[in-house]
Amino acid sequence: MKAKTYALDTHALVFWLLDPSKLSAKTRAILRGTGNRFCISTACILEIQYLIEIGRIETEIGEVLSYIQREHAFFLQPFDEMVLLETLAASEHRDPFDRIILGTAKAYNLPIITRDRWMKSQYKNTSW
Repeated sequence: MKAKTYALDTHALVFWLLDPSKLSAKTRAILRGTGNRFCISTACILEIQYLIEIGRIETEIGEVLSYIQREHAFFLQPFDEMVLLETLAASEHRDPFDRIILGTAKAYNLPIITRDRWMKSQYKNTSW
């Protein structure tokens, strides 16, 4: 399989870091794929911090950031003007994290690894 760059939804990143058995076999293969790269929206990091604060997951945001910085296949994508314009187009959805993460994938024309039904309904270039 040819190496690609993928955007990751928050749950895909959290599962990869904390419990890879929650990922599909296909997703685990993609994440282990040699040469694949993974775009992490800064909204994912903010959502992970929120999930930590409300007790939904147990980790430290510093550990998440260290992993992304240490693993060359992963990179942070800032919330820039291209992402903003795509995010504004998704105004019918109430979850701002999902809107920004999807906006990031669309802005950079990346397949997104997600199991989120709303994202799948809005963007056909998804994988799980």
